[in-house]
Amino acid sequence: MKKQFFFMMVLAIGLCSFSPAATIPYSTDFSTDPGWVTDQTSKYYWDEPTQRYYVQPEHQYPGYSPSRYTYKELSEAVGSFELQWDVNVTRCDWSISIPFGIYDSSLTRYAIDPDPLGQYVLGLVANPDAGHIWSLIVSGEDGDAGAAGGTWNFDTLYTCELSYDASTYMASFDVWESGSSVWSSVPMAVPGGFTNDLMYLGSSSSGIGDDGQYRGISSSAVAEGYIDNVNLVPEPATILLLTLGGLLLRKKH
Repeated sequence: MKKQFFFMMVLAIGLCSFSPAATIPYSTDFSTDPGWVTDQTSKYYWDEPTQRYYVQPEHQYPGYSPSRYTYKELSEAVGSFELQWDVNVTRCDWSISIPFGIYDSSLTRYAIDPDPLGQYVLGLVANPDAGHIWSLIVSGEDGDAGAAGGTWNFDTLYTCELSYDASTYMASFDVWESGSSVWSSVPMAVPGGFTNDLMYLGSSSSGIGDDGQYRGISSSAVAEGYIDNVNLVPEPATILLLTLGGLLLRKKH
């Protein structure tokens, strides 16, 4: 029995390595222009000299401007996944953040609607009242949830990993600096799960509103930084469980 279990584990790992489902849906190291879509080419662009992607979320009032955004539309919707990227922050005024994650099609509506009520899972480099912190923000079928902690510094390279398990609706966010853990969120349930297709990898920052009266938000806050080494893959643990489940079913029959 032990030998059979060991064999199934080895075979499952081998199948995970060669399964078409384990191929990388998207990956870029920004050695070339990734061609991401943006409504503000002066705020979001591939920086050729550094081979990184420059991002500049910005609140603007008076003279409200639609939220800035940038994204890569994926070839198909993702289920369970791990999204990894590097971020370096060079500026982050009070009340603004640099978000990055996976959205539904609401991301493409930010140019005409400052609050499109979409579904998404995001990791943020933020600067609220608590200071320089990391945040995990999720928005599902039944509402929003979030968690925050840790600290970050300017001009420091951090590696971020955002995970989502579609079978349990659980999301988590982990951050490292030079291989050492900086912050790990407590796994968080996405309220109601995701019922919309998550097909847009990217970033957007909500607008300030026509009257500039949103409480607790600076009407002119700016953040600047660089995104690098983006990799989106199916969640390995989910692939392993699915493979093992199939093997066990075949064994019974």
